[in-house]
Amino acid sequence: MTTIRRTRVADAPVLRELTKEGVAREAARHPEDRIGISDAGLDNLETHYRLGAAHPDLITVIAEDEGEIVGFVDAEITRGRSLPGVGGEIGDLYVSEGAGAGVAEALVREAVRWLRDHGAGPIFHTEDAAHPELEPWESLGFEADVVRFSLYVE
Repeated sequence: MTTIRRTRVADAPVLRELTKEGVAREAARHPEDRIGISDAGLDNLETHYRLGAAHPDLITVIAEDEGEIVGFVDAEITRGRSLPGVGGEIGDLYVSEGAGAGVAEALVREAVRWLRDHGAGPIFHTEDAAHPELEPWESLGFEADVVRFSLYVE
């Protein structure tokens, strides 16, 4: 049976390894995109996962099956600096290949519930324009409604 819960600080190293595996999986699926992550990037994410255990505006939700973490999702409250209102952003969603059906949806549902409980009105999630994952987003009522342009430092 899969349990959905907020991460604990001690889970952060496991989430780091799952992130590394997930990046490698995506890199193999899309070699033309040159996907990768550095050790420094993994260090930053491990810190992010630790914060997701206790920060009032950030959460990392995990799916656990028989004591093994099989998925996770990040969510955070966003507040405008000059405009009123509270929103939410759902970040990375990772589900292991061996996880049961419905794990991704259960993780996102919990992230949405937490964001709503913390005052979020609109909730956003960003996908890769070249390889968007439509599920579980569309089945949970998310709509593709904007195009985001990015400029990266070289």
